[in-house]
Amino acid sequence: MTAVQVIDNQIAVAQVVVARENNESIKQENPYIKQFLHWFLVERGRSKRSADAYKWELEKFFAFLKSHEEKINIGKVTKFQVREYLTTLDELSASTRERAVSCLKSFFRFLLVEGYIPSNPMETIYTPVIRKKVPNFFSKKQCLKLTDYLEKRIEEIEDARGKIIQKIIEYSGSGFFLEHIILLLIVGGLSKSQIINLKFSDCKTKTGKIILANKESITLPKNQRKLFAGFLKAMNPDFEKSNLNIFESHYKFENQIPSKSDLLRKLDFSSDNPEWETLLKSIDPATLEWAYRDQAIIVLLLSTGIRRIELSNLTIKNVDLKDATITVTRKGGDQQVIELNNDSVYCLEQYLKLRDSKEKSLFVSSKNKKMTPESLHYIVKKIISDCGLKGSAHTLRHTFVTELVRAGVPLPVIQSLVGHRNANTTIRYTHIISKDRRSAVSKINLGLKKTN
Repeated sequence: MTAVQVIDNQIAVAQVVVARENNESIKQENPYIKQFLHWFLVERGRSKRSADAYKWELEKFFAFLKSHEEKINIGKVTKFQVREYLTTLDELSASTRERAVSCLKSFFRFLLVEGYIPSNPMETIYTPVIRKKVPNFFSKKQCLKLTDYLEKRIEEIEDARGKIIQKIIEYSGSGFFLEHIILLLIVGGLSKSQIINLKFSDCKTKTGKIILANKESITLPKNQRKLFAGFLKAMNPDFEKSNLNIFESHYKFENQIPSKSDLLRKLDFSSDNPEWETLLKSIDPATLEWAYRDQAIIVLLLSTGIRRIELSNLTIKNVDLKDATITVTRKGGDQQVIELNNDSVYCLEQYLKLRDSKEKSLFVSSKNKKMTPESLHYIVKKIISDCGLKGSAHTLRHTFVTELVRAGVPLPVIQSLVGHRNANTTIRYTHIISKDRRSAVSKINLGLKKTN
């Protein structure tokens, strides 16, 4: 049996028909794609995200072949069929077409090496030329605008919470109102269901600790402990030994507890107050947590230049504030220890103090779930947009690299810090600071005598 016949037999054995019959049919998994992706992930060590992108590209390609032939013989795919498929991508960007070509080149090269095809139809197919764009980055002034915006947002929330507590303290001078204490507990972090089930014996006034039904606890700030203790004594002088529900005789069901708006009005706050929306939002402790979370995200991106997928994959264990480092998982699964500056350490400390989640991921969503790269992209874009700028997480990465180049940091160091595999990617940033180049050139004086 000749080598060609052996290959033909292998092709016949491995041949797959990608078929769809009505909407109820199940698409068979293509064995070629399956084997290629296993090689791509395990032997090449590429990322799951890249593998998913390649899988999508290959499924599109096979769908195109299926639309022309009932049965697909992978060993007889020609360069003309490939070119015909690529013409269907003409409307797409050059980078998208480049990814499709790169994917097919890797795929058919793998099939050739493994002996599934007698020749490679991609040999004479060239990768589209991609015009390198100048990376977008923020100036120092824009960076300050962004960080100032985040600081101001935190200050407004903390100020609003302070005003609410101060009002409750003022009103306590003439007696205790149930609504005021309920608002105090909500600001402290209790939900309405937890308030309904709260017992006198669950409250440790000396430490400010409140034991919840699920054996978790929260601790009231010092300026609220005395106030809460006074309320408990007024309700039940022997409260420390009582196992009764605090609010049972007043509120038996959650829906009987006034809304946040009504609770604020009980303190004479009006919806006409220009700060009303901030006051309303600030009641929920999560609002402050998210504000610190957003600040930590932006500062971390600006001061480390890590990618958003690397940021979203960070866990609590990846953070070492004592040594001021984070451990990042780079493309392909390699791990790298990244040093943090003082700003990053401070912002992470503040965020972690308020972080109320058992999720192992460092940054969590409003539902206390791991923040995905997509949700992170949306949050970062919104923050940047809200302070009047245009950009994304990648803009912050570009800004980090640009600042290092401007500071004269050696290119190999920058390449290591941002995880560029190719030094040419880092070198691109040396050509984008026209002001700096103009300043440098102007320092050259050849002593020419200038005449009118």
